[in-house]
Amino acid sequence: MKLLRVEMMNLFWSSALRLVLDKLVFAQH
Repeated sequence: MKLLRVEMMNLFWSSALRLVLDKLVFAQH
């Protein structure tokens, strides 16, 4: 159960970071 929660958090953070990076890259252009 705990492993599943950690995996979901990792997915959430990776997608969130990707969104933030996309915004930063888009703002630089």
